[in-house]
Amino acid sequence: MQMRSIPMMGNLFEYIGFSDFMSSVGLRWGYCVRQILALVFGASFVMVSTTCFGADVLEAPHPIPTPACLEVLKHHITRLQSGDKDLGPFIRDLKSVAAAGDPVAKFFLGGVLVGSNPKKAITLLRESAEGGCVGSAGILGVTLMSTKPVEARTWLTKAANSGDTESRLFLAILYLRGDSHTPKHLAEALAWARLAKRQGPQNMSFQAEQLISQIQPLLSHEESVQAGVIFTKLLASHPKRPNYLCGQSTP
Repeated sequence: MQMRSIPMMGNLFEYIGFSDFMSSVGLRWGYCVRQILALVFGASFVMVSTTCFGADVLEAPHPIPTPACLEVLKHHITRLQSGDKDLGPFIRDLKSVAAAGDPVAKFFLGGVLVGSNPKKAITLLRESAEGGCVGSAGILGVTLMSTKPVEARTWLTKAANSGDTESRLFLAILYLRGDSHTPKHLAEALAWARLAKRQGPQNMSFQAEQLISQIQPLLSHEESVQAGVIFTKLLASHPKRPNYLCGQSTP
């Protein structure tokens, strides 16, 4: 989606550009980032096998936020800029827009509620992901990993193939660690981490670089060459898409 496609989108992206917008609105992508860092540095976490190369992407087109959703975001930004960090009005306003079916509003509301009301958050995120919201698919995959690993794998795979940076980092970690479900594949791990760094937002570059630095010393010369081949194929089959509010390149 081009920034000029709808009113206020340009201003929203300007705001995103100079602040950690998703964190500031209360979206719990920080949860995902903490999980990534914990995995990189050896904390216990179980993931199931997923074959992501050439796998499914989200079937619905990328949702465009409704004018009502954009108004909610605009008003919350105004409150944040005035020093008001209370999420109560934001959640209340989002509920009204989400109830009308807006997948982007469901993405924000589900992300805000994933820590305090996971059952409701999962419902919202699933509906949003089914509506094409890539960020929702990624958060949903992480949230369901310990309870519904098959569904989690499906959403995480679709999110990674649809451009979601965090989901790509999770896949890289999956291939790096390996377990009883998943063969270890260092070349795949490095290729996905490099793709996340190449196409991801600047504020995720550090996490991607940390992961790459963990993987690279472990590869043999042959595996390094293989990683380069896989990375080239991923670049060709996964072109970078424009940033938009459902978390694809802006977490």
